[in-house]
Amino acid sequence: MFLEPPDSMFGGSFVSSDCATARTTLERIARSGVHREGNSMNSDSGSESEAGTETDLITIDDFSRVQLRTALVLEVEPHPDADRLWLLTIDGGGETRQIVAGVRGHYSEDELKGRTIVVVWNLQPATIRGVESRGMLLAVQDGDVISLLGPDGNVAPGSQVR
Repeated sequence: MFLEPPDSMFGGSFVSSDCATARTTLERIARSGVHREGNSMNSDSGSESEAGTETDLITIDDFSRVQLRTALVLEVEPHPDADRLWLLTIDGGGETRQIVAGVRGHYSEDELKGRTIVVVWNLQPATIRGVESRGMLLAVQDGDVISLLGPDGNVAPGSQVR
């Protein structure tokens, strides 16, 4: 699942202590396993699970601190030290950044380049296998299938996701 704590996704220390708030929020969302209408994100059977406990819930204020915006993928390069990671150069609306994305076995360079994706923009920069990442793309995982989140139509890079 993509909302796992980042340490478990990349097998090492991913997040510095400076981004404890963002990490805590993402961990609470992941632990709750709840999305719209109380259906479980973690359920393999498709049956509804019980809603998270009070400690698993986040407030609208918690969620509003996360800046989600669209970004245009400008360049795609393989990570020099990881077979499953891409280095993406993205345009987030007047600002260009690099992010490290764990979708290399699921998307080719050609499928990513020129694509508009949704990115967590205000995530504390982190070093992943020796390369700085300044954001995180959003994707959905269903078994072995990974699908990137993006807008239905053409939107400008940097558009705020609400």
